[in-house]
Amino acid sequence: MMGPYEPGSDGIYRPPWGVEHRDEEYDPRGFRLLLEMQTTHFWYRGRHAKVLSTLDRALEPGPEGLSAIDLGGGCGGWVMHLARARSALLSELALGDSSVQALGLARDAFAEAELPLTPDLYQLDLERLGWEGRWDVAFLLDVIEHLDDDVAALAEVRKALRPGGVCLVTVPALPSFWSYADDLAHHRRRYTAKGLTSSARRAGLEVRSCRYFMFLLAPLLYLQRLGGLDVSEADEETKAEALRRLVAVPARPVNELLSGILHLENAMGRAVPFPWGTSLIAALCAPRA
Repeated sequence: MMGPYEPGSDGIYRPPWGVEHRDEEYDPRGFRLLLEMQTTHFWYRGRHAKVLSTLDRALEPGPEGLSAIDLGGGCGGWVMHLARARSALLSELALGDSSVQALGLARDAFAEAELPLTPDLYQLDLERLGWEGRWDVAFLLDVIEHLDDDVAALAEVRKALRPGGVCLVTVPALPSFWSYADDLAHHRRRYTAKGLTSSARRAGLEVRSCRYFMFLLAPLLYLQRLGGLDVSEADEETKAEALRRLVAVPARPVNELLSGILHLENAMGRAVPFPWGTSLIAALCAPRA
């Protein structure tokens, strides 16, 4: 059940309409670094744990045979983690992105990882997915802050979900945390819980939960970026190099320490909602009727 998508010789499903990838915002030269980050960086490992625990709470008891897709998932780090951690829940797993280069890198990484479930690959446009009632679970992990019209993308996801289907969304939180890192990443906005909830409801999604996370490390991240730098007049190569330095995986002892702190936070957050954090996660549902 691929809907309007047809497989290409490279194993990537494509729609009959054209899909534009914004190379100026998502430089293919950084994709290998992105894949390394998605699999090893403390921030991504902390986010993986948070998304998994939120998914477990959002699903109805005893789910099985679910279809899931990661939308705007880049090189597939989250999909690989999900395939290993929750393959028993899934009958179908997919990665969707606008970049054929990112999807090709993900395809090779999936093959090398020998996953228990082989993900399908879709080149897609988040504002024109073309599906109706196709997926049980969708993920938008730090994606919609890059879009001019986040409500349009969320509305497309609502249509793509089966009635009662779940979409998990993560976004950068709180405008007060805006820094040069947001400029380098081409963010359009940072969200408050109220703002994310409003966008979801305007798109026709029901909000099951919306919580801040990345709380314990927020002071460290804030201090790291406080001095910052002015990238407004920098050329693209300078900006790209600044971004690579910003997101590089720390030395292993530091990376493991920070990963441990975020896993501790995740355990705490199951019982106590944090008053703020540098990120938000929301569990959204497609209406049943």
